[in-house]
Amino acid sequence: IILNLLFISLLYILCFISCGEPNVFDNMKNMGLLQGEWSSHRGVAYNENWDIISDSAFYGVGFSINDGDTLFKQDMSIFLNSNRVYFSINPEKDSNDLKFELLEATKNSWLFTNSKNSYPNRIFYNFSNDTSLTIEISDMDGNKSQLFFLNR
Repeated sequence: IILNLLFISLLYILCFISCGEPNVFDNMKNMGLLQGEWSSHRGVAYNENWDIISDSAFYGVGFSINDGDTLFKQDMSIFLNSNRVYFSINPEKDSNDLKFELLEATKNSWLFTNSKNSYPNRIFYNFSNDTSLTIEISDMDGNKSQLFFLNR
């Protein structure tokens, strides 16, 4: 009986460890999908370019161009700090970074949140495949939402 209980307990512990959501290192590895140049294919004209700096840091630039003029540009980063993953935006040089913490993650999607920011509060990245990325920015309730449809 003791051996059976020990075996069942061990199975439960192994399942609990292996069946949990991805850890921060898995999340960072999965986010490698972002690497490259992304351009909108419908909706709002928006682009993102991402580079992998290290296994715990990515650097990106988000921008919108119309007739050769840059209408909008922001520096972005995704990084690991104190066993947490953050998405940081610097909309203007010399301004303070705006940080969003990773709240939910799967292999192909990541939800970053910052409840203290006026808008957006949520940034959601979702890959439908290796060449198609949808980004949604929204308020916490999802009432005010903007979608960006990008292809590699």
